[in-house]
Amino acid sequence: KMHSEAADRFLKSFQWFAHPQAAFKAAEMFHRCQRSAEALKLLRDTLAVNPRWVEGHLLAAQIYFDLGQLTSAQNEWQLVLKLEPRNEEALRKLRSTWDLRIDPSELDPA
Repeated sequence: KMHSEAADRFLKSFQWFAHPQAAFKAAEMFHRCQRSAEALKLLRDTLAVNPRWVEGHLLAAQIYFDLGQLTSAQNEWQLVLKLEPRNEEALRKLRSTWDLRIDPSELDPA
């Protein structure tokens, strides 16, 4: 309940002063209290205006990953790498999703 109230307050502050950091905090709180659809909508809306906002792409990717939407998560991490080719978090997370998609039975035993 506390996270939900915090998310609503961050959202109100974002509506009053549309700054990506307010959107980030609101989206983070929405996700923590199982309101991930609202978090993603807020992030998408903010990213539409601020497409180079790396932190927003990283958070969206994490939320997609947590929801099991690996392709969407990978797309967000790839966008981060286009903006910041050496972003360690995006590189690490993208590698981990590729590892999840490898079927061990398809690997060459030799």
